[in-house]
Amino acid sequence: MEAEIAFGYAPEAYGYVFDFNVAYKNRLDAEAGYDEDTVEVSGSASRSIGPASGRLLVQYSPDAAGSTEAFTWVEGRVGWSFTNRLDATVALGRREQDNAPDYTAWNAGVTYGLTDALDLDVRWYDTDAREFGDQYKSALVAQIAYAF
Repeated sequence: MEAEIAFGYAPEAYGYVFDFNVAYKNRLDAEAGYDEDTVEVSGSASRSIGPASGRLLVQYSPDAAGSTEAFTWVEGRVGWSFTNRLDATVALGRREQDNAPDYTAWNAGVTYGLTDALDLDVRWYDTDAREFGDQYKSALVAQIAYAF
């Protein structure tokens, strides 16, 4: 289980939405000798034009949890809104790490608004990191999210 506290600021300018935040994460009841906490700094810029959307995200941590030291994650995402309830997105990212393997990852999926507050998301995740063992498997994930 992981606990997280985050602070951020999300201004809008020139048709773009920016999101800057700092998060402290702690893996509760981690095994002895395990580096259980991390600080992550993130920044993103996104924009929608009609049904099309795009986002660029950059994350950095000077000392990630576990054996990973510093990492940088850069991800680009594009999306399309088919209706006011149905969206599709595709994202491609690259993670460069110290003391852990670098990898490229992608995901593609659809989100359907079941109600104004309840979304169903079905998404395929994959990476190029298979040579590092079974822990890097591709996966089809379904998620129900409630916004309040």
